[in-house]
Amino acid sequence: MSPKLSISDQREGGVYNTKMSATVVASSISDQREGGVYNSIIVAEVSRFSISDQREGGVYNTFTISNKVIISISDQREGGVYNVTSERTLRRSSISDQREGGVYNLGGVASGYGMSISDQREGGVYNSAT
Repeated sequence: MSPKLSISDQREGGVYNTKMSATVVASSISDQREGGVYNSIIVAEVSRFSISDQREGGVYNTFTISNKVIISISDQREGGVYNVTSERTLRRSSISDQREGGVYNLGGVASGYGMSISDQREGGVYNSAT
C-alpha cells in the first residue's frame, strides 16, 4: 500500500490535522498549537499510540498499546509528567504529579519487585521505598 500524507491548515509553525498512512501504519495529528501536539493517533500493526491535548510543550493524555504494552501519560505541564501508567505483561509503573523537574509519587511493580518514590523536590528525593 502506498503511503499517504496529508497536511491541512498549518499555522504559526504548528501542524493542524495531519494524517499519515503506510501499509498498516496509521498516524494522525490534529490541532497542534504553539509547538504542542493536540490529538495524535498512531496505529502500527497491533500498536496504538495517541497523544491528545499537548500544551506548552507538555503532553496531556497519552495511550499506547503494543503487544500487551500499555503506556498512558496524562496531564504533563511545564515539562513535568503528571500521572504515568505503564504495563508490560506483569510490569506496571506509574508516575504521578511531577513538578519543577521533581517526581512526586512514583510507584513501580516489576515481577514481584516494588519501588515507590514520593515527593521529590528541587533535585532531592523525599520518602523513597524500594
